This record gives sequence, C-alpha cells and structure tokens, in this order.
Amino acid sequence: MARVFISHATQDVAIATQIRDWLDGDHETFLEVHPEDGIRVGEAWRERLHHELRKADAVVCVISQASVASSWCNAEVAIADALGCLLLPVQTEGVIHPLIGHLNHIPHATAREHLRNALRQFDAGGRTLAKDQEPFPGLDAFTTSLSAVFFGRDQETRALARRVRRGPGLLTVVGPSGCGKSSLVKAGLLAQLADDPRWLVMPPWLPGNDPLDALARAVRKTAGRVGLGWSLQETRDRLVVDGLRGVARELVDDDRKLLITIDQAEELFTRAGEKDRQVVVSLLRDALGDNVRVIATLRSEFLDDLRTLPELSGVHIAGYVLAPLAREVLNVVITGPARVAGLKVHPELVAQLVEDTASGEALPLLAFTLQHLAMGVPRGGTLSSERYEHLGGVHGALARHADDVLDSAVSETGLSREELLSRLASLATLDHTGRPTRKRVTMAQLDPGAREALEVFVRHRLLTASGDKQGRWIGVAHEALFTEWRPLRNAIDERQIGLRAAQSVELDASQWTEGQCADHLLLNEDTFAAIEPLVADEDLSPDARRFLTASRARIEVLRGQRRRDRRRTVSWLAVFLVAAIGAAGLAAFQWRTASDERDTATARALVAQAQVARNSSPQLALRLGLAAHDLAPSSDTNIELVNTLLTTRYGGSFGETVSAVAFAPTGHMAVVGGTDGTASLWDLTGTPRWLARESGTGAAVTSVALSPGLAAIGSSDGSVLLWDTGNTSRRHRLASGPPVTSVAFDRTGTLLAIGRSDGTTSLWSAGPRPARLGEPFQRQGAGVSSVAFSGAKLATGSHDGTVVVWDIGDPARPVPGEPLSDGVGKAVSSVAFNGDGTLLAAGGSDGVTTLWGLAGRTHTRLTGHIGVVSSVAFSPAAPVLAAGSHDATTVLWDLSSPGEPRQLADPLVGQRGAVSSLAYSPDGLRLVTGSTHGPAIVWEMAERPRRIGLPLTGHGMLVKSLAFEDGTTLVTTGSDNRRIRWDVGYPQQPRKIDESAGPSKLYSLAQHGDVDAILGDRNTVQLWNVKTRTLIATLAGHNNGISAAAFSADGKVFAAGSTDGTTILWNVADPDHPLPIGQPLGQNKQVSALAFAPDGTKLAVGTSTGGTLVWDVTDPNQPRQVGRRLDGHRMAVNSVAFAPSGAVLATAGSDGTTVLWDMALLDDAVARACAVAGGGLSHLEWQQYLPALSYRDTCSGDQR
Repeated sequence: MARVFISHATQDVAIATQIRDWLDGDHETFLEVHPEDGIRVGEAWRERLHHELRKADAVVCVISQASVASSWCNAEVAIADALGCLLLPVQTEGVIHPLIGHLNHIPHATAREHLRNALRQFDAGGRTLAKDQEPFPGLDAFTTSLSAVFFGRDQETRALARRVRRGPGLLTVVGPSGCGKSSLVKAGLLAQLADDPRWLVMPPWLPGNDPLDALARAVRKTAGRVGLGWSLQETRDRLVVDGLRGVARELVDDDRKLLITIDQAEELFTRAGEKDRQVVVSLLRDALGDNVRVIATLRSEFLDDLRTLPELSGVHIAGYVLAPLAREVLNVVITGPARVAGLKVHPELVAQLVEDTASGEALPLLAFTLQHLAMGVPRGGTLSSERYEHLGGVHGALARHADDVLDSAVSETGLSREELLSRLASLATLDHTGRPTRKRVTMAQLDPGAREALEVFVRHRLLTASGDKQGRWIGVAHEALFTEWRPLRNAIDERQIGLRAAQSVELDASQWTEGQCADHLLLNEDTFAAIEPLVADEDLSPDARRFLTASRARIEVLRGQRRRDRRRTVSWLAVFLVAAIGAAGLAAFQWRTASDERDTATARALVAQAQVARNSSPQLALRLGLAAHDLAPSSDTNIELVNTLLTTRYGGSFGETVSAVAFAPTGHMAVVGGTDGTASLWDLTGTPRWLARESGTGAAVTSVALSPGLAAIGSSDGSVLLWDTGNTSRRHRLASGPPVTSVAFDRTGTLLAIGRSDGTTSLWSAGPRPARLGEPFQRQGAGVSSVAFSGAKLATGSHDGTVVVWDIGDPARPVPGEPLSDGVGKAVSSVAFNGDGTLLAAGGSDGVTTLWGLAGRTHTRLTGHIGVVSSVAFSPAAPVLAAGSHDATTVLWDLSSPGEPRQLADPLVGQRGAVSSLAYSPDGLRLVTGSTHGPAIVWEMAERPRRIGLPLTGHGMLVKSLAFEDGTTLVTTGSDNRRIRWDVGYPQQPRKIDESAGPSKLYSLAQHGDVDAILGDRNTVQLWNVKTRTLIATLAGHNNGISAAAFSADGKVFAAGSTDGTTILWNVADPDHPLPIGQPLGQNKQVSALAFAPDGTKLAVGTSTGGTLVWDVTDPNQPRQVGRRLDGHRMAVNSVAFAPSGAVLATAGSDGTTVLWDMALLDDAVARACAVAGGGLSHLEWQQYLPALSYRDTCSGDQR
C-alpha cells in the first residue's frame, strides 16, 4: 500500500479533503488539515511536513493559481520530485504547474478513477499474473513478471525505492543467502519503477567472466526499448569510446533517470579478472550522476572488497541490509500468491507451514514446497495438508525431490551416484565462514557425460542455466540444496579441504595484487608444494591462477640456484656415505630417508590444510597441526600451531548443542541449556570441566541465568526451573505460562525477570521461597524477546522493534519509559546494558545492532552481520560489545568512543551454525558462544601474545633504547638522557631499581664482537672491523634507506630493515663474504627497530606506526610470521629486546612507554594446542585426512 501525501494551497482545502476521502481505506494518506492524523495544534508544522514528505511514495498535487503562487506548495513539489516520489497532478482552473509541466495533469472532475488506477498500478508494480504462470517460483528468484505474487516485502520495497530515488551513488543490497535480495530488487523495486515514465530500467545483469559483455548486452536491450537499434558490437564500441555516461545521455534526457541493476555483484571478484573488473567499475563510476543510479545485490562478505576498490574512491557506497522475513508475515507469503492464482489453502496447512518454516531463513524451502504443492492444482483448487505430508514437509520436500532427480540422472546417463554428486559438488565454493555457497561454471569446462547429467537437474529446476558471450553457464538454483540434501552435503564435505585451500590462495593472491605483485608475497616452496595438489583451476579466480603461476615460476628460479650450489657436493657425499656405513647400511638409510620424506611431505600437506581451516574451524586447524607435528616435527609445524593459537582467540569447546549460556557473576562457573531440554553446569577455570546436569522437562531451553547460588532455566513449554548450584539436588519450578523467551538476574541475585512470548514480563524474588512481585506487566505490542537489568532499571526488547526501559525502584509496580525505536521496526532479539547503565545494545532481526546512549536517547546502527543478531553482551573489563548472529559469526565492537564504534579485527568464526547465545566471564577474559548446531566455544579475549602488567612509564619523553642486563634487569634510556634500571624478575609487577643520567643509547643495535654495522651510501650497509678500522664488506639490496639493523647472538645472521618496510637477512658467518638469505621480509611499514631472540630462532621487527612483528627464522631461507602484529604503542617503536630466556619481549616507543610481552606460548605450543583442541584428530577425522596411515593419538604418543 502506497503512502500518499496531498499537497494543496489553503484555498483548495475542500478539494484536498475530497481526494483524501476517495483514497481513504486503500492507502495511508496524509493531509495536514485532517483532524485525526493531520498536524496537531502547537506541533512544529515544518518538521512534520518534511517528515511526511520523506515517508511518501506518491504525492497528489492539487494544482491551482493559488498553489502555483504559494512558495510552500512549490517547495513541496520540488522536494517530492527530488526525492523521486510518484507525482500525480490534479488540475483545477486549467492551470499547469511550471515545475512539472512535463507531466500529464488530470482534471479534478475525472481525477478519482485516474488516481485509484495509478496508485493501484504503483502497488502492484504494474503487473498481473499471466494465465499460465505459476504463483510460486520455487528455488528461483522472483522476477519482475511475478511482482503480482511477490508478498511480504512491501515495507522493504518502499524503503529501497526511496533510497534509489533520493540520491546519486551506488546502493548495495546485502543479506544472507535465501533472504531474497534478487527477488526484492526484481519483483519489488524494478517492478515499481518499470512503468514510471520518469525512469528507464535496465534489465538486471550478472557480471560473469566478461562483465563488459554482460553490461553491453543489458545496454543493448535497453537501447532497443527506446528505439535505438544498436548491435552488440556497436554497443561495446560505444561503451569503450563514449563511456557509460555518454551512452546514458543517449538513452535518457534530463527529465528521466536510468537505473542500472547488477545482480550477484560478487562475481566481479569471484569470476571476473582484475582488468575486466577495473574497466567495468570505472565505467559505472563515471556514469554515476543526477540521472544515473546503480543498485547491486551482493553477498555481504564482498561489501568491503567493493568499498576498497581504487576505481570507486570517493564514490558514496550505501548498504541496505535485508533481514530474513519475520515470522508474522509468512502467512501472507503463503496465502497472497495463492489468492492471486485463484487457489485456496487449508488454514491448518498455513499454520503448519509457518511452524515448520520457523523463520524467514528457511524461505527458499518454503517457496520450493509451495511450488510443488501447487503443481497440477487447477484454478479454484485447494492446497492440502495430505499432499504436504506426502512431500515430506518443508525440510523433506527438497531432499526427496533431489533424490528422485538423482535416480533419473543415473538411469539416463549411466553414471554412478558418486560421479554425479561429485560433478554437482563442483558447483559449490566456500564463503568466509566455511559454509558452502554457489558458483557458476561454464558448460565448456564439463565433459559431455557431465553436461548430459547436469541437464537432467536443469530440467527439474534444481540447477539453472544461462548463456552469454563466453558460452552456457550452469549453477545451483539455490544454496538450500547444499544444506538440505545430505548426499550433496557429504560430497561437498569431501571436497572441503580443496575448497578451503582455494580460499587461502584467493586471500594470498589479493595481498599479492595489493602489494604490486612483489616476489616476497608469493608462496614459499613448502606451502606451494602442499597447496597446489589440493586446488582445482575451476575453483580459482583468474587473479589466483596468475598468483599460483608466478609462485611456481619463482620457486623454479630458486630451485635452479640451489641445484647449482649443491651440484659440487652431491657426488662426494655419496662416496662418504658408502665408505661410512657400507652397502647394507646404505639400503637401510635410503629406506629411512624415503619414509622420512613421505612423512615430511604429508606433514607439509597437513600444515597447508591447517592454514586453510584456521579461519573457519580453529579446532580442526589445531588438530591438523598436531598431526603434522607428530609426523615430522619441525619449526614449520610448531609455528603452524603457534599461529593458530595466537591469531584465532579460540580457547576450546564444551557441551553438545547449546541454545543458551550464562556465567555466574563471580568465578568461572557457567550454565548452558540445550535444545534437548537439559541444562549443565561447567567449571571454566582452565580446561572446561563438567559439574552437574539437570534433565528438565524435555522442552527446549530458551534462556538461562546465574546468580551467586542459583541457576534459572527458562523453557519453550513456559516453565522456569530454579536450580541450586551449591546443592544441585535442590530445585524449584515456578508456575508455567506462555513460552519463556528470556530470564535474567539482577546484580544482587535477589530479583529474577522472566520475559514471555505473549509480551508480558514478571519480576520474582529469588530467595529461599521464590514469589512473584506484583502482576505481569506489558508495554509493547508483541512478544518479549529479551530482558536485562542495570541497577533499578530493566530493559525489555520486543518483536515489535522497540525496547522499553522500566523503572523498578518498586519491583511490584514497574514504571515504563517511552519506547526506544530506531525507526526501522525490525524485531529486537537481544538487549544488554553496559556496566554503568549509560549504554544499551539491542540486536535486531535485520542483522543490525543498535547502540543506544540512554541519556540523550541517541542511537548508532552497527552493521556487521548478514543474519539475525541473536545475542549481545558488553565486556565487564573493557569498552567492547560482542554481538552474535545467525550468520555463525560473532563481531566485537570497540566502544572507546561510543559515538564512533569500530569493529575489532575479524569476526570470531568457528561455530557450525547460528550463534544462539553468548556471555562474558566476570573478568572479561573469556567469551563463550553457544550454537544449536554444535558445542559452545570459549574465546580468549586477552591479547596473544599478551601484555604483561602495565606499561613502564618512567621516562617523561620518548624511550630511545632498551636492553636486558641479565635475566631480571631491564635498562631503558630516553630522550630525557636518563637511564632507568627495572627489576622484571616478576614481569607482572616490574619495579624501578634506580635511575641516573646517561647516554641516550646504551648499545649499538648492529654490533657483534669486532664487527659493527653502519649506514653506507645508496641504501647500503657497511660492515667494519672496529679494531683495525677497516671496511669488511658492503651489503646492498634495499631500494630505500636503512632504518634499523641487528646481529643474531652468535653473529652468523645479520638483519637490515628499511624505510620501505622490508627486512633482508644476511649470512655473515664469514663477514668477508656475506650472502643474502631467502626473500625479504615485508610488512609495508617503515622498520624502526630489530632484535633477535637469544637462540636466534625469532626476530622482532618494530615499525614506525607503533606495531611489532615477530618472525620465526629457525630456517632463515623460509621465515614465517608468528601471530598477529603486537600493537602496544601509539607512536613509533624505537627499540626491541628479548630477555635472555626468550620468554619476555620488551618494546619501547616514542609515546614514552615500554611494554613487556609474554612469549612463553611460543615454546609450549604442542601442550597448549592439545588442551585447547581437546585432543588430536578423532578416528573419523584421521580417516578423512590420513587414510593411508594408521591412527595415532597425537596428544599422547600412543600408536593404535
């Protein structure tokens, strides 16, 4: 239903009132003088008129001499035109308004039917359902021709249309798979604009492998609609010569706008080459303007890629996050299309479909089921429950249909089920969370047998096919096929390592491209050898294939150099071996060597697989790393474990399927509830330890809470159980009611709040004899989803999209505040207060977390998710907000500046499905996330490597250098020319020993024995003998000036860092003949400090931006970064030093501080990995990844 604004002069109020009466009931109409919903006495009328104009879809303009003379009426017309509203001029006195003279003016006498028809056409998108069209598209997206049966998205369609109409720039529609991005744009937005004479709508196009060709084809079709008979080649030539901006000028004039729609815009990154992408994106950028709009549907993980394209620098890129359909609109999604098609639906079937769909995230399955329910049912017929049961319900219909089609394909083609499933699995790739997502492949890539087989699936609508210049393309109709059809899901799982390897290559390739294709960003030999066999060309983008080719070429060059170096010694080594151990011994030696080589090669493959799995399954990455280290221990396998431990925050898992989780207010006890109705107590002090279990009623646990001695367990059957955590045999069940949605204790543990699905909340005393305080209370118009305490305040979040903060100073008589609403109206799924109650976070069903400043009732929308934000929690130890989502990720937000929140690093990824609940430990050092698809995961919130204690701040100015005198004494000097000695024997509590005046630099950072390193000419380093004062050698290789240098403790390795961010390692065991080692270490920031660990296996690199990188240089030929960058300073790092034990790293900065870092984890990686991962690979995992080797427990050493 369109929102209509009536613009009129005061003299024409009677006509305006008549028009409102015509439209009343069919449309939401605003007339400023209406006594019920017009402008009230004393109301700020200008602000109200602006507000209503911005809401309007259509503006009826009563045109008269008085309105043309009225400056305010002219302003209303101009604003409405600028906002892109549908303008409907109603003419009196024969007057034509000069601002909209190009529009047809309808005389008042005949306006009634004209207005009704225009608005009815606007509401329906100008479309009707053709006689032979099916009302349900199944797994296909709704198209413009199906707009008449596109229900449930009226609000979103209006909002999107307003966004498109109001301003230039690029608008992206993002959301989770299956939420209907393409349908909303095609059947909603484009259908609404298609018949608007002020818009020329270009057909949606998919970029594919040749986005310029795809754009040209869409432009050619559009040109044909305006009478321009361009050929495809002519269209391409025009785009190249005149640009899209020039072409747009030929398609539309100043009174019309062109809308360009890109569907599945992620193909610009997944299928198009870099140069093709640059060409098309540049064309789009240059075309954006007052009369050209661009809208794109996009998987949300590619939004950042789009925003950071250099070609779009300076372009406003807006994001419209599309949430899954709310449960309350599923009824109309079912019955609306059926009614248009003349079909009936039994009420009990509607109720069953809504219940089985559960949420809008299962919409593709619902659409597929409805399509099959309606097949063969004539107009006037009924969709029945019996047929629904025969299909297998919402979740069984797709799987049963796919099984039948698979059987048909086997009989038609002669291929086995396994062969067919393998070919179907090639149509999947993985998203950033490790979940399967669809991709299209060209038929030319498939053998004739595969093409014939997949055509069977196309005929039965499980796959879709389309054609372009590059040939015919094929892909799955919807990603629901990957998740709901078990045989295909299993086939994809078997390919998962290869897909993850492809993901890893894509990431490395993008960094290589961003780094101007520098050699040091290519894969090293070991990683290349492990990854190359795992990936298939069809799983890689053109850029990734170029990256692998360049890596292979570079490795061949390095191999050639090594062969020449070794050739002189190989024959002599063979002679020595035979002489030393004899022929029999040599045979045994060769057998052991072959076995070792096999294990080493297997370990390399496992390391590569672990690297790929790290971002989506940290536990699996640790287990693969442990297996690699057990087979062939090396610095590479050890560093792989260290890097997973340091970079993922993963701290272990416990439980099975978790629907709710909560911590006690003190200590490390947690309670988790499950979908099976059970609840468990756990001690999370170290490795999670199970304490007790409560079997419950069998109904799913929906919410849990912990006070110092009591657990509250709310269930979907309406019951609440109070469980004594000190004596777990004691329990008390409160009176039941509607389903419980949320429970919470106040800080004292004496008050319990219970929210229910009927919208009521009740408060209970939580003493030995629990009792309800007063009557249940309600302020919102829908079910309560979440409750949270803060002192004498209680917040209730509701499915109506509002949050109410109650004053519970008198718990028996809560007083509601004015509801908080962000104006979007999406259901609130979770609420939480920060520690002092000044901030409130509300998670929404649209994937947005709204952060409220309660003092001024201001809010900020945080858009880090593509699925429902199911749980939010503030850290008790830092200004950080955690938000968990149905997209299986948890995002951390830095609220140091609440008005400008920023996302902290990458989301936490590791859950197998939707995050259902999350909770911080009381000290803020751990975050637990639960999922109904797997165990709860513990995330470590402390930095890794972690800082030890507070920064040392003895110098008032910048700290210039530092060094360890011995194992417990650290000496720092600053620009204040003071020398301070610190006792760091207990680094958690360092103590100043003394201070004195001294030089600003204690030791040369580039001196060892009699050899000193100084700056030379032309970006070189000179090695000098300080005794003889003679030049030993000159080291050249940097492109920019040398900014730091260091020797290893044994003096055999020298490191030189540059202002260009690279560090070169040199073998100076023979200072007269120094040789460069391996590839330069690169990190794109000026190197400001260097230091080797005492054992020479680690190198710390300080940078000009305040960060420090640690590299493992056990094998200097193949250095590997250890963990993340250590960000301990606001300004440049001036000096770095390891303690003699290597367990502590000190960094000193220009911000005047010295920071100590705990590096002990680097030396205890295996034990820590075993504890965190809960052991090594299981028997099933071992069989999957190491089928040729006998199982062994890699965390105990037992052979089995």
